[in-house]
Amino acid sequence: MNSDKLAASGAHQLAEIWSVYLVPAKTEDPRVPGRATSFISNNKEVAICALQKRGTQKVLHRADFNKCGESSTSSTTYTGVPMRRYSELPRMSCDTKSSILGVAASGAVQGKRLQKDMEEKGHPFSHCETKPLMLWQRICEHHSITHIVDFTAGSAALAIAASGAMQYEGVAANSIHCDWLDSTVDRCALYLAAQDKEFAKGLGGDDDFAEKIEKYFGGGWDDDGGAEVAGVMGGRLRQLRR
Repeated sequence: MNSDKLAASGAHQLAEIWSVYLVPAKTEDPRVPGRATSFISNNKEVAICALQKRGTQKVLHRADFNKCGESSTSSTTYTGVPMRRYSELPRMSCDTKSSILGVAASGAVQGKRLQKDMEEKGHPFSHCETKPLMLWQRICEHHSITHIVDFTAGSAALAIAASGAMQYEGVAANSIHCDWLDSTVDRCALYLAAQDKEFAKGLGGDDDFAEKIEKYFGGGWDDDGGAEVAGVMGGRLRQLRR
């Protein structure tokens, strides 16, 4: 197996990393079943990672996602992770999703609450997305990542989490997906620019540009997704100002 060859070469260390989520109440997320049955709630994700050679990466302190006592990056679990709410996912029209993922992917879904939410607010890229933006940020920080090449750009979650701190290149499914990703990430960049004039000038704008950005985009968004992005971008601004 390729994984065995990687491990034997000494160039990489293979690690199994778990994320264990706090499942929201059914009133907080329409994806949560209305009726609970035994062993139906899958509140974990597992990632297989090829890391740097053992002993070459600095151990960092961990202050969050540590419900099981994880105190540093020597741990391979992230526990007590608040699941990203369905209302926080970026939305698109039925036609846009059909053009990106096909007609079957944009059809009706099981569950009246889920279908109603989707009809009112639009389709998410994926109904199964659970990683909050803050978790993406922490994973990138803990692995000292500086440049990301994302072959599954999806809903732009990783691109948003990397904004202002890491170089990011994402591969879209097609041109329509690319346009939707650009629009989603642009909203985040404009919010970040509205909060920090130096960042706005770094985009090539002058004082007049910075003032207009602050006027029209400084308030963030009214939906839950905007609140999540605002929280992540606020943390990023604090890092940029250090």
